[in-house]
Amino acid sequence: MKTFNKATKQKYIERAKQHREADEIVQGLYWKDDKGCCVGCLAHENNNAHKALEKQTGIPEWLSRVADTLHEGLSDGEYQKWPEQFIEAIPVNAKERDLELKVKAPFIVFVLESTLETFDHEKFPDVKKAIDGSITLWQRDDINSDDWVAARTAASAAASDAASAAASAAARTAAWAAARAAWTAASDAASAAWAAASAAWAAASDAAYIKFRNELVRLLRGL
Repeated sequence: MKTFNKATKQKYIERAKQHREADEIVQGLYWKDDKGCCVGCLAHENNNAHKALEKQTGIPEWLSRVADTLHEGLSDGEYQKWPEQFIEAIPVNAKERDLELKVKAPFIVFVLESTLETFDHEKFPDVKKAIDGSITLWQRDDINSDDWVAARTAASAAASDAASAAASAAARTAAWAAARAAWTAASDAASAAWAAASAAWAAASDAAYIKFRNELVRLLRGL
């Protein structure tokens, strides 16, 4: 699967622009009465909007779920611009495997590295170790191989154990981000978004969502 061609990309940029100018981009709703979130206003679908957008544009479901997660976390004045920014950043004719290796993997690493700033490493060494394990997992060059899947299972279990044992809310949330990132696979579209959300919750800051948005755009534009 590849992403859209140049003409189709421009169509969706114009669609997002029109919804922004008409003040029809909202949070907490996919698509209803000509209003919607990032994915809803692009796909014009309320049910299975992420899958619908994938069919329409070739944008993988996991990527639109990440975009949706960021949309819901951005502040007023920022989320309205996000659908345009998202579509503009996506390259035409991009292969799904390239998006996974050159966007998803480094984005998850960036998200996980940000969680390391949210808790005391000396007090929670198991959480630090779990996050490092998930980072190492996504830095490998054999993503989705049998060996990688085995390592993923171990990393997920370690992170889950660390999250359950952590007494600090920030450390616990950071560990869950690592666990969710380790769960992520090609067949699991939502986990990359959950990892981003968990990391933003750990940071407890609007700035975290803006930081993740900017990094996702940077990675997409660099593809």
